[in-house]
Amino acid sequence: YDEARTMLRQTLATQRMLFGTVSSVVMRTERALASTLRGPDALAEAEALERESLATALALFGSGHPETAGTRMALAVLLERRGAFDEMATQASTVAAMDEGFYGPGSLSVALALRTLGAAELARGAIPAAETALRRSAAIFGQPGLRRNADFGDVLNRLAYLTTRRRAPDAASVYRSAVAFENARRSDDPHFVTDGYEYLGWAARRHGDTALADRMFQRAADLYRVELPPDHPYRLNAEAGLAGRWIDSTAER
Repeated sequence: YDEARTMLRQTLATQRMLFGTVSSVVMRTERALASTLRGPDALAEAEALERESLATALALFGSGHPETAGTRMALAVLLERRGAFDEMATQASTVAAMDEGFYGPGSLSVALALRTLGAAELARGAIPAAETALRRSAAIFGQPGLRRNADFGDVLNRLAYLTTRRRAPDAASVYRSAVAFENARRSDDPHFVTDGYEYLGWAARRHGDTALADRMFQRAADLYRVELPPDHPYRLNAEAGLAGRWIDSTAER
């Protein structure tokens, strides 16, 4: 990321000089640079770049274009890191509807947008809406060719939490699917803020698997301490889980 940031900053400065600010080339470089600004101290700059990119997409392509949807999705992922879950939900919902029209209801793009929407709804306490979005996403990820996509693990982790929390009839099977996905990860797989490890940790504790719970909470806490602000709900829940507690930031409203 350090090397990418240096190259992208140089590229962006040159492109703005050559093409101005309202340019599709500049827009894509802004998005690329924003994706490298991952630490909590860089989120303000990343958000500014994402919003500039979205404004350019709207100006060049309008609100109903795939390029605009992709830019909205990048902003939604950034908003998750910021903990701005209300706007994250709005952007992700818009993208899900747009991508369903562009690519069809069973596409990977729709699954990713629904994952992001479900995560936002869960974080802001809209429990039924979260489960609906995540189940729709899981159904898409369950198709051949998508089952090993890393984002499927995140969807399963959150669904394991939701179904265990309300004692759903399929809670045990959803939990087993989440654990199986986790166990199938390679030891060198990268870990992301969007993987929802703390939710699997909570479910594991409820299912009596304290070793898995401790491992998930530790992994989440280690990741979030580097990548998220100290007051971010994901980070607070992971650290509370390590201490044997859970801050229910998802209290239903």
